[in-house]
Amino acid sequence: MDLRNLNDKFRDLVDRLPQSNADRAKIVFVAILLPVLLIWLIYFAFSNFGGGPSSRPLDTPGWRIARELDQQITAEAGFLDVGFVVAAEKPLRFSVVGAVHSQNDLDRLVLRLQELRPEGDYDMTVEVLP
Repeated sequence: MDLRNLNDKFRDLVDRLPQSNADRAKIVFVAILLPVLLIWLIYFAFSNFGGGPSSRPLDTPGWRIARELDQQITAEAGFLDVGFVVAAEKPLRFSVVGAVHSQNDLDRLVLRLQELRPEGDYDMTVEVLP
């Protein structure tokens, strides 16, 4: 392929373009926008579906205690839907959240929480399911 043949092909391509400046501007705009969108789409796909960083469990004294309390409380059959959340680190305060199946389970939960945390440093938001 010589340079003259390439020059002729380029002229043929330019001759096929619309003669209106507005139409040419549209073609140039699309020619610039299309690769930019393609690059963005590839970046989006790799950033969302690529193996991104996984979340790590919080490793503070309060959250360690909360995980231990979760394990102890969910070991009992009636309290599987109840969990501890750290409301504040200093002073240490927990929230007990979840649901139980009966009023009897709620009463047992209150007694069990008093055994686990006699300090009473928790707020309780536990519902009785209908």
